[in-house]
Amino acid sequence: MKRLSPATAISLVALFFSLGGVGLAASKYVITSTSQIKPGVLKSLHGSKGAEGTAGAQGPAGPTGPAGAPGAAGAAGAAGPAGTARAYAVVNSNGFLLQGVGFPKSITGVGHVTNSGIYCLTLAAGIDPAAAVVSLNDDSFVGSQVFVVKSASDCAPGQVDVNTTILTIGSSTTNGSFLANQAQDAGFTIVVP
Repeated sequence: MKRLSPATAISLVALFFSLGGVGLAASKYVITSTSQIKPGVLKSLHGSKGAEGTAGAQGPAGPTGPAGAPGAAGAAGAAGPAGTARAYAVVNSNGFLLQGVGFPKSITGVGHVTNSGIYCLTLAAGIDPAAAVVSLNDDSFVGSQVFVVKSASDCAPGQVDVNTTILTIGSSTTNGSFLANQAQDAGFTIVVP
């Protein structure tokens, strides 16, 4: 067996004591709380703030949530400006003026003979009957027409002459039969702008 040199023996003894000292210190001086570290030393342990990272990609859209409860009813709006029509009315097929809030306006009467399709409307003074416009009401028959007769041949001067008709096939039974207007009572609306 080989003999250890005195230098090696001293080195081994020093190594033994140094390892024992570290083990003793490790078992005796364990830091379990930051309060055991001197504040100046603790402060120096903090590094500087790192660079900010870039934003990640947007995730997928989530599912649609349930519908919310209906909101409260809004306040009533302000009344609109008065219309500019000088006269208007709704006339039923029997020749009566339908009454409602604000109508008829400036139409004072209707003359009508049943099944004639002719209605003579009397306007308030100063309103020109030539500007009258008419349209059929919903209760009219399919193929019905309404128009103002500009010559007012069936009515008194100053009245609006309104005629309502229905298209019918003429008397011929051959191909190419012509259409004819036949008098047909129908309800209509009249406006004089």
